[in-house]
Amino acid sequence: MAMVGSLPRNNMRNCCIALAVIGVAVTPAAAKTRPVFDIPAGNVGRALVEFGRQAGWNVGMTDPVLARRPSNRVKGRHRPVEALRLLLRSTGANFMMLDDHSAKVFADALPALRPAPLSRPADAGPTPEIVVTASKQQTPLARYAGTVRVVSLSAASPSSSTAQGTATLVAQLPMLSSTELGPGRNKVFIRGIADSSFNGASQSTVGHYLGDARLTFNAPDPDLNLYDMDRVEVLEGPQGTLYGTGTVGGIIRFVPNPPDMANVKGSITTAIDYTSKGGGGGDGGAMVNVPLMIDRLAMRVVTYGSIESGYIDDPSRGRSNVNQTKTKGGRLALRWQPSPDWTVDGGLVVQDIASADGQYVIAGAPDLTRVTRIAQPFDNDFRLGYITLTHHAGSISLTSTTSIVRHDIATVFDATPNNPVAPTSRYDEQSDITLIAHETRVSGATDTLSWVGGLAGLYNKNRFTTAIGGPSASTVSNGVENQVEQLASFGQLTYCPHCKVEFSGGARAEVTRSEGSLLLRAQGDVAEPSRVDIRLSPSLGIGWHAGDRLLVFGRFQQGARSGGLAVSPLDNRTTSQRFQADTLRAVELGVRAGGRETTHAWLNATLSYAHWNNIQADLIDSAGLIYTTNLGDGYVLGLEAQGGISPLANLIVDGALFINSSALSDPVPAFDTSRDRDLPDVAATGVRLSAAYSMQLSQRDAIDFSGTLRYVGPSKLGIGTPFALSQGRYLMSSMAVSYAVDDTRISLGIDNLGDVRGNRFSFGNPFGFAAGDQRTPLRPRSFRVAVSRSF
Repeated sequence: MAMVGSLPRNNMRNCCIALAVIGVAVTPAAAKTRPVFDIPAGNVGRALVEFGRQAGWNVGMTDPVLARRPSNRVKGRHRPVEALRLLLRSTGANFMMLDDHSAKVFADALPALRPAPLSRPADAGPTPEIVVTASKQQTPLARYAGTVRVVSLSAASPSSSTAQGTATLVAQLPMLSSTELGPGRNKVFIRGIADSSFNGASQSTVGHYLGDARLTFNAPDPDLNLYDMDRVEVLEGPQGTLYGTGTVGGIIRFVPNPPDMANVKGSITTAIDYTSKGGGGGDGGAMVNVPLMIDRLAMRVVTYGSIESGYIDDPSRGRSNVNQTKTKGGRLALRWQPSPDWTVDGGLVVQDIASADGQYVIAGAPDLTRVTRIAQPFDNDFRLGYITLTHHAGSISLTSTTSIVRHDIATVFDATPNNPVAPTSRYDEQSDITLIAHETRVSGATDTLSWVGGLAGLYNKNRFTTAIGGPSASTVSNGVENQVEQLASFGQLTYCPHCKVEFSGGARAEVTRSEGSLLLRAQGDVAEPSRVDIRLSPSLGIGWHAGDRLLVFGRFQQGARSGGLAVSPLDNRTTSQRFQADTLRAVELGVRAGGRETTHAWLNATLSYAHWNNIQADLIDSAGLIYTTNLGDGYVLGLEAQGGISPLANLIVDGALFINSSALSDPVPAFDTSRDRDLPDVAATGVRLSAAYSMQLSQRDAIDFSGTLRYVGPSKLGIGTPFALSQGRYLMSSMAVSYAVDDTRISLGIDNLGDVRGNRFSFGNPFGFAAGDQRTPLRPRSFRVAVSRSF
């Protein structure tokens, strides 16, 4: 539902600033009495379960051999970190902290690289639950009544290539799709909730987070490098209640490995790769973890870089492999625990992506070639700073996060008309984004009730400018500046009277003030007044625990994106037009049976339907310039399934399927004449099948094999002429092998075994796409050799 109200013009910004002050003004309380532990001696698996119960911690471990080892008795008053260390002493195990009340236990000889058996013996003892931290209530995955995908990024994966960023996730999850303009400039879609294939003023349908820090509002995917990330959680949307009404597609939450306050650690990876019909490249990363004060203060530093070789030639300019991409960046994380109940996390993220040219070709031209007058480089500079305070008092937790993002994106296109005697023309786009976000929430749980509630604030300013002119100098054509300020309160409650059937409900009340202005206005064009929208985003859910590790669930959720201002395509870009808010309501019915970590067979399946009112979309006008408008109403119907089986020890075969049907069902008059109304850039069918086998050669070394087949079905670039260009319909295959000895791993991966060209994306340059001959081919067959070592 949507209502329009009014608030004083400056109150919204002041309230956002006040919320940010709350996040940094909280001071730790005095340390509380250390808890008393009484954990009997036994095996490690059972002892960890008892430790988790007495400490109120979540402890993860997936190594069944380690679970059977004898553990020590722990009795007396200890800090939880001390108790866990005593429990694991002389067991050959160690642990790393995931957050202030979560830990991961591993074999001490090789914490990240030694492969564990892929199937779980029946006598391995209790296996701790996977916890969905993105639920903001520390909900075990087996009890989470909603659709969530958790992608583990353990370095032990033989096909791991963290330098690929979001592409690694898209390759594993068919319900995740992306445009293919290139790293750092793509839009990501979840479960078919796709508005358009182009980057403009509309808010992103997907929210990106690093821990609790928000990364984007109306920007393309920052494509963070995944080196030293523990996992990625994808919550399918909308997620309006917990993450804001604008997350109509869902959220992608990156969970990095946190600083370890007890152990000095490090890792390093270096790799070289080669692309057929292209060139050589490589990537590398390093991590160092240093406790500055044992059990009090620690620092974790990550640095990385990559060169992704080009494979497209431009014979008219005498250039080969023009589409090379370079990435460099790093992360700094600090963790301070002044008392057992308080934790302060802070950090910085810096990443720069620079592509030398576009990655599209022209149909009918020689293989992997195109002709342009000038290079078309792209640059994405991303900066993030954040601080999170966490306090635990019994079963109640307080979390407060403040983050600041600076995001600068620059793109160049060849705007020369298709005429051999026409002068060379260059078009520049520049997007400068500032995002400040804050959230303070309190959560708790009893035997039958769990809940979370909080306040949030957001400020986002996006200055988008365009310029066109000669190859060496261009003049500002026009631009628009949009500013959004939001305040919200939210809450969600889950009630499970007998833990057989649970009910959940929640809502988010959000007040949004948006203001836009045209940078160069025509005479008589008045400035746009600010608008204030008040929205309520409810959610309802039910989960039935029908059997041991069998959950049937249903859920209703709602989200909405605010409107804004865009340059009008009607009058030489000198007037403005407002695009309106859109609203999405979705229902889903799903089942989750078993789990990869706990059973020999598992299945997750969900059927979903979404109705989307007044869809916002970024489009390209007849001159090749971007504008934003509303298309009308549409729907998205999806069926997804993910499951697997472990028929033999150390062998896992798993697969995933996504079937999508989506269309513009009630278009506005401008799009009413088109027969082709499928929503853009989401394949009608996506399938992934993989197999992995791990073989322990001795106590010190092991070898892993894996292979993957992935099919991407047909899709369209956009709705109606000239956007309804076909893409997709290709089959990808890859394989990998790795050998680990002690703390060193050597791996070989081969992607696109069949050297398939395909067409990932029917767009590359807005000034020539109307001809319908642009294609983005798959990267040709490529080879990667990597060496990793931890210490």
